[in-house]
Amino acid sequence: MKVILIPGTWANTGRDAPQDDWWKIGSPFASALAAHGFEPLSFAWNPALDGVLGPNADWMKAADKLWAQSRNLQPVNLIAHSHGGQLPFYASARHGLNVRCLVTMATPVRADVPYSSARTKIQRWIHIFGGVRDYTQILGSLAFFRFNVLRRRMKFADHNIKIPESGHDDLHTAETWSKYNLWEKV
Repeated sequence: MKVILIPGTWANTGRDAPQDDWWKIGSPFASALAAHGFEPLSFAWNPALDGVLGPNADWMKAADKLWAQSRNLQPVNLIAHSHGGQLPFYASARHGLNVRCLVTMATPVRADVPYSSARTKIQRWIHIFGGVRDYTQILGSLAFFRFNVLRRRMKFADHNIKIPESGHDDLHTAETWSKYNLWEKV
């Protein structure tokens, strides 16, 4: 089964990106995913700051690209980190991307992302989030200064899984996924 890996904001998605970045084919995470019977595919996008503190133009472009690259794989399986987790919702809401399984990791809870309208196109959604060390997930929600700021759980997810001792980048390591048997959730 194919699974598209989507990095978050500040990920180096250029040609000079380290080969062991979690979302790249051949990384320890992708290799462990393959060892569990999945075929990982990388998704590179422009993970700029646009959208973190205002309009989501880069997220829309990336959602369009995700749709274009995955429409022949539908229903698609996705594992996304941080703000990369916003892209499947935009792709589903804008283009009708049909998702078999979506795993979001430390994706900030935001008021401007179409979670509810996209949810009808997502068969199963697992959201994994860290504990107090994951200040990045909180910061990614600050753009709206609303009640969502301290929320880490996703309201419309089928399962919210808290990994208390994990920081933002710990959630996409093969060690964390093995320790908590997250491979079976995909």
